[in-house]
Amino acid sequence: MKKILSAVLALVMLFALCSNSLAADLKKDNSYTVGDVDFDGSVNGKDSNLLKSVVSGREIAGLSFDGADITADSSIDAKDSYSLKLIISGAASADEYGEGKSLYKLTVSGNDISEYCIVVPENATREDNAHYAAEMMQKYVEKATGVYLDICYGEGAKTKEYAVVYHMVDEASDLGAELGYDGYKYDITDGDVNIYGTMRGNMYCTYELIERMGFVFYSDDTIFLHERRAVAFDEGEGETYAPSLSFRMVSGIGGEDHFYPQKLNGSQTYANEDNTRFGPLTGPRFINAHSFGYYWRMATGIYTDDDHLYECWKTGEQKQESDYGSTPPWQPCATSNTDYETLMLGLDRTITMIEKRGQKFTANISAMSFSICDNLGGFCACRNCRKIAVNQKEGYSGLYISLTNRAAKDIKDIYPEYPTLKLMSIIYEHTVPATILPEENVIVVFCGQGCNNHTLGSDGCGDNASLANKWHNSTDSEAIRAWAENCHKTGAEFWYWYYPISYMYYVAPTPNVLKLYGDLNYIINECGADGIYFECGSGIAFEELKAHLACEFMYRPHMTYEEYLGHVKEFLYAKYGKGYEYVYEYLLMHCESSEDESCYLNNFSYPDKMYDHEYVAEHYREMRALLERALEMTADADEMRYIKNLIVTCDFVGLSALHESWYVNGENPEEYELLYRNLCKTMEEEGLRMNTFDDENGDPETLDPDDLATAPWYQE
Repeated sequence: MKKILSAVLALVMLFALCSNSLAADLKKDNSYTVGDVDFDGSVNGKDSNLLKSVVSGREIAGLSFDGADITADSSIDAKDSYSLKLIISGAASADEYGEGKSLYKLTVSGNDISEYCIVVPENATREDNAHYAAEMMQKYVEKATGVYLDICYGEGAKTKEYAVVYHMVDEASDLGAELGYDGYKYDITDGDVNIYGTMRGNMYCTYELIERMGFVFYSDDTIFLHERRAVAFDEGEGETYAPSLSFRMVSGIGGEDHFYPQKLNGSQTYANEDNTRFGPLTGPRFINAHSFGYYWRMATGIYTDDDHLYECWKTGEQKQESDYGSTPPWQPCATSNTDYETLMLGLDRTITMIEKRGQKFTANISAMSFSICDNLGGFCACRNCRKIAVNQKEGYSGLYISLTNRAAKDIKDIYPEYPTLKLMSIIYEHTVPATILPEENVIVVFCGQGCNNHTLGSDGCGDNASLANKWHNSTDSEAIRAWAENCHKTGAEFWYWYYPISYMYYVAPTPNVLKLYGDLNYIINECGADGIYFECGSGIAFEELKAHLACEFMYRPHMTYEEYLGHVKEFLYAKYGKGYEYVYEYLLMHCESSEDESCYLNNFSYPDKMYDHEYVAEHYREMRALLERALEMTADADEMRYIKNLIVTCDFVGLSALHESWYVNGENPEEYELLYRNLCKTMEEEGLRMNTFDDENGDPETLDPDDLATAPWYQE
């Protein structure tokens, strides 16, 4: 059902579109003028003659379809020619044909949207997801068309002949079982739009339909609206859809106007994880990961950073700042009854704290973390643990899954009121256990892969095993598939924690936008993952794009690569404006600049491992020129800032690669220093950090170009 806006993108690529900011939260493109057939900025007799030629059957390239479709009926005919004559003669105003409106004509079954109201169940309240969905339909129809739709309670209260009707489906019904928590059904019958969903489906379906009206939810502070002449929902159309992933989470995406439109449902984004208005979020409550250290502190009363942490479980007070276990880096002995009892006491007190805060645990979707600290070096090396992990070939991850299994059984006895509460266990060591399988109410989270440069399932790393912990994608691909199969044997869930960003240098983004498709396709479609936690970073380069693509793919994981590229172009247009094609060309070169022979880990590797030094040096001027052209094509302040930030990343990597030839060897020292000073100045103006180690950028007037001699290229 969902469109990739192929038709719109074709027009976007054909015509030079401009954009302006209407409001703080809405940005739209002014892509055409009614009657401006030749797209020269004026409406006159020349347009009238061209339109007559088109109506008579001539094919004329480079004309504005929207500008010529004056009657907004998605065709060019004599009615349009006559209407244009009226406008040119002054007998009619372009405003009468919707000049300046974002969406001139929105129809359902041929009926104008003004003939519609919205109907929710008679007993619906604001806390119901169907009611929230109705509010969003009302809000965005008005933004696009200016038409305000009444919300009516029960079909007997309809204020118009036709309606968008929301149905709250019982989860225990046959349809509820088919849709699950996130699925929806909609149909257009006898002019009415009928939408069905259980926990979140009404909301997701609404956002799908809203996107067809031209909205793109591409950042947490900006919504983009494509200007269109007409959008039609046809009689008889419909869809039943339930996403395959039960857990979809992208870190860094927040805000009601961004998180939910992107069809995310993962917990640890909001405090309202159990809010029925949005549909209770799926996943762990309160602690997302690395919980063993936290439970140890809750159980023992030993605190390291805050002397009221231990008391939280008594009062229900929520701790605002907390290191969930990495200080001290404590991993329990997986075969010690004493350590196990400590963990369970800490878990019990944490659940008590959550309950006293008034938070609920939702059946089948709520979980508690039961995971190791973020410290692979801290595994227990006692004789009993080594016997299981090493001698019996269960691996340390299998050892701790066994510990989680024990807790998963006991938690049912401790909290009989939560019979479906799940325990989430993170694994960093990827050895597939010889015999240990996770319990049904366990979620296994496979964290990361051994190489971020070669696509999972491709064997691109070959036999390269020189990476951290001697992993590479050949062995990891097998491990992902095996872990997923083991989970599904018992009914446990398998989630994947994906790291597609660089943690080392913010101004040297990982050149992997196009590789995400292959990785996600392998994890979800080939291995059958049940959930994805997509790590996301700062928005200095293409991190927001990666996040957007992840959201789109996780919800519709069977998209083709061409559809994936359609989402890429749509996003670039929405964010960077009419020069987006140059940004797209730059993006292709940015991805091509990845070092094909190199294996690297985003968590640890520096840019010298991620980029082909020679490629960057050879193509730096060409890549920078593309961004300069994109910059010249916009006067929008935000778009200019976004493109300048891209130039920062281009300059940082490019000047690093050219440091020796241009600066040290004296081939082009004056230009080099000028570019370097401008780089530092922009970073200071934008408050950009060079890497994770620098709290400040320093004074651009005192920074030395020699700083780039080693910064991005030194060995790990």
